[in-house]
Amino acid sequence: MVNDARIQSAARELHEEVWKHRHEFYPLGCNSVDLLHPRNAAVVLGYDYEEVPEIADWPPNRRMLIAGMVDPLRRRVVVSESFEPAVMRFTGAHEIGHIVLDPPVRLLRERPMDGPSEGRTGIERAADKFAALYLLPERLVWTELREGLGVGSPVTVDENFAFWLDPNDHFGLLDAPLRAKSRALAACTRDVEGRHVVPLHERLGVSAAALAIRLEEIGVIRG
Repeated sequence: MVNDARIQSAARELHEEVWKHRHEFYPLGCNSVDLLHPRNAAVVLGYDYEEVPEIADWPPNRRMLIAGMVDPLRRRVVVSESFEPAVMRFTGAHEIGHIVLDPPVRLLRERPMDGPSEGRTGIERAADKFAALYLLPERLVWTELREGLGVGSPVTVDENFAFWLDPNDHFGLLDAPLRAKSRALAACTRDVEGRHVVPLHERLGVSAAALAIRLEEIGVIRG
């Protein structure tokens, strides 16, 4: 079993390696979200990274949608373009997690995923956790919260904050579980001054569901 401390350490070490190669990937510079694309991580690890229209399953009659795979013999990560960009990005990072945490010795195929699945266990859960930590490092999340929404510190969802997040049902949001509040923040389309903005999850290239879990882990919303 891979523990959380090892997963965190592995994500941090890969961040550092990708950062060292940033000028090779983007000679003219780039933002942190682009730099953390799984493609760059794969290159650092000595793997090719391919996005293809579709990944064929085997045997063919299983008809299971395949979102990504790792081919350790050919040192390739392959991600299907049949899914939304957020699914592709998380799937790619999940595959990187397998390579870093438990290098596969055979072909691995993955079903589509847009964030950590709380029902998974073992190495699949570890790869999910790695993907979330790699794509959503705490410092980056806080930077995007501050610059995109004007939220610079942990908040308690009171009536005013709930109205900002959901003016149509702010009373309902007040009594909602923490996950619902976090998801509302992840998908919010207005900053604290009421100006229209790109939702935080889109700025970070992940699904609202994936970001909501990470916001909880970081402690952005209290209660």
